[in-house]
Amino acid sequence: MQQTNFFGVILIIIWYTFHRCRPTIKWIMYLLIMAFVIGHFGGFASADIVASDTVHYRQQQVRQLKGTIVDFNGQGLTIMLTSGQKRVIPAEQVIRIDSQRTPAQRAARLATKAGQFEKAASNYYRLLESGAEDRNWVQCEIRSELVLALRADGKHFQASKAFLQLFHKDPGTPYMHCIPLIWAGGFTPSPQAEATAVAWMEDLARPIAQLLGSSLLLGTRKSQQAERVLLNLAETAIPPLNALARAQWLRTQLPYASADKIELCRKTVEQLPLSLQGGPYYILSRLYERTGENRKAAVAAMRVAILDDANPNLAAEALLTAWKVSVEARLPTEAKKIYTELINTYPQSTAAAEAKQRKEDLD
Repeated sequence: MQQTNFFGVILIIIWYTFHRCRPTIKWIMYLLIMAFVIGHFGGFASADIVASDTVHYRQQQVRQLKGTIVDFNGQGLTIMLTSGQKRVIPAEQVIRIDSQRTPAQRAARLATKAGQFEKAASNYYRLLESGAEDRNWVQCEIRSELVLALRADGKHFQASKAFLQLFHKDPGTPYMHCIPLIWAGGFTPSPQAEATAVAWMEDLARPIAQLLGSSLLLGTRKSQQAERVLLNLAETAIPPLNALARAQWLRTQLPYASADKIELCRKTVEQLPLSLQGGPYYILSRLYERTGENRKAAVAAMRVAILDDANPNLAAEALLTAWKVSVEARLPTEAKKIYTELINTYPQSTAAAEAKQRKEDLD
């Protein structure tokens, strides 16, 4: 403040000194003084912008920008630099965001990392209800982390509801990779969950709801209706929903595995971004397994564990498949490595328990 007052006094003295100059000289001095004022006080304004966030992104190589994130949505990540300029980074280029999070969010993340998914989800729910986090982009991030915690806890219906809320806020959400579709195992819905899933499946105005509802109902008494909806979405929905719908429909085709089905699934995988390929690769691995192409099945299954490690249940099931087909293909070295990874990485999973039992039977 003292520095600002000092420069103010200097400006008054300069103006007083030249106020009797000829009009032309006075006008020139006026322009010079205004340029000084804008430059000086504009500098103070820029200095007030604190670099509170760091964005790591990939643009040929890994780069980073420091500033304050304004928003992060389907249009990209907007960040205000310390210079006062705004930059927009395409969402698909964003790798990681370093920013201050609330203690509640940090605690929920630690719970997730420890495999305490129910505790994590409870923390996320309370955080959203409390309003402690008012940054819109972080609220969306919290919802995406809630979806992952619920999915990891096997609560597919609740995860689907949370994802629909996230998608409603931003249909182009950068967290599309969190979509809680079912790829392995099944789902036994409560009457209320079934009724809601049917309503979603019949909601022609919301293809995303139709996709989630159909995924929940495959393998139930509503399975045939779900299959019809998925086939329709595969033909009419926009990317990536169309490819995801086709991959979901292929879940029902495992008993009828053939070269044509494998080719269809392979092409479907190629239509999706890497972040959405995990589930479809699992279906591809199972199709290969059904046709006896064990080496290809193992490779496809291992891709799932790499691409979808944020989905521990699916990653564990994929490793189980990779281990079984490696044993069938008489690849003992590979089978041993895969078994060790499954047991060490996902020790509490049902896939790990099944692998232990099978190994005891083989031994």
